[in-house]
Amino acid sequence: MSSSVEKSSFGIQSLLTSQNLVYAGIAWGVISLLFFLLFSISVPGEESPLWYLIGTYILELIPFLVAALLCFRNWRSPQIASG
Repeated sequence: MSSSVEKSSFGIQSLLTSQNLVYAGIAWGVISLLFFLLFSISVPGEESPLWYLIGTYILELIPFLVAALLCFRNWRSPQIASG
């Protein structure tokens, strides 16, 4: 049982490498930019639709949550310079 837990945690840790996180951040930025560029123009005199407002909220909220998780992960790391 413990070997399967170690394998699954190792699999998750191998996905969270710095290189993969940078690639994911770049991909998220491109997706956010395309969403904004493709859907930000609305009909003159009308407000933005609710789905657009919710989409931009989600596209903004998730990077903040990921940044908080990364800060929490690095909180006690001996490799981070502090003090």
